[in-house]
Amino acid sequence: DWSFLETAMRDELADEKIWIDSAELTVTETVDAILSATGLMPGRP
Repeated sequence: DWSFLETAMRDELADEKIWIDSAELTVTETVDAILSATGLMPGRP
């Protein structure tokens, strides 16, 4: 359980502009959310 780090992560990563709470997501769902949020496509830099 890494929930104790949530506040620190939100504060320190605020400038990244993307926050994906993957606590309830599968690995595949997390990857899909990241790709969707960033506009990246699989297999592309």
